[in-house]
Amino acid sequence: MHYIMTLTSDNNISNEQMIMIMFKNFKFPWVSLIGFLLMLFVALSLVRNDRNSYRFYYSQECPSCAVYVAFIESNNLKHRFIFREVSQNYENFRELIETARIVKMDSIKVPIMFSVRTRKFYKDQEMSRVLLKLIKEQSKNGRKHYES
Repeated sequence: MHYIMTLTSDNNISNEQMIMIMFKNFKFPWVSLIGFLLMLFVALSLVRNDRNSYRFYYSQECPSCAVYVAFIESNNLKHRFIFREVSQNYENFRELIETARIVKMDSIKVPIMFSVRTRKFYKDQEMSRVLLKLIKEQSKNGRKHYES
């Protein structure tokens, strides 16, 4: 809806009143725009935080998985990881299978680590190298870390 007014010297409407009349029906779009921008900001910050993380897939029955989890926790790297238990959680298992399919990985076994940023899986010695690299980066950046 558009408002058209001719401004003459005999109008008894102040500029403030005219602005109020013009934008009376535009409150909803402004509120919607502000809400949308706020949701966009939150979504982008969540994506940015997630892109700096790794997903660590493990099984509670796996002894080597327990060693890796303990290593990650004892070196204060837990903030960089999203842990996904796959033997007792079907949704996590499906996520692992789907992610492996997307990056065209033929076979998978736990423990396995997925970098959200590089979209690459790491296992065995390669995973150990990445973990050591994360510890070095963390100590360079001044974060506390604890040696196991």
